[in-house]
Amino acid sequence: MGSPVGALQPSSTASHDLPSVSLSDSKVRRSCGIRAILVRFHFDPRKSQRLRANPRRGIGFEESEEIFSHPYYLDRRSDLPEQFRPIGWVGERLYTVIFEIRGDQEGEYYHLVTLWKATRQEQQLYEKNS
Repeated sequence: MGSPVGALQPSSTASHDLPSVSLSDSKVRRSCGIRAILVRFHFDPRKSQRLRANPRRGIGFEESEEIFSHPYYLDRRSDLPEQFRPIGWVGERLYTVIFEIRGDQEGEYYHLVTLWKATRQEQQLYEKNS
């Protein structure tokens, strides 16, 4: 069950049972008729360093946040724990990230679990749905 997604928008993603961002939990900026929902990210900095040092991964979580600033493909990876898989661009390469939606006293945030260079199958999925 996947769908192409630009910026996560509560009305469009919630109907597909994909992650949504509650406006009460997020900061919203409006400028020139464009709505941007700011999402918080969390990850293990040591794991990010290990990923960056691995030639098969090539980037850390800090760089992978770029995926969410461009149109990306999104689907659910698993139900327990509930994990999601966006496929999108970081620089000039497609990457896949796995994240979970978690919450704290400030609201929801995306906990980045892992990432890798998109496989051929994931590249085709992205191209077919974008």
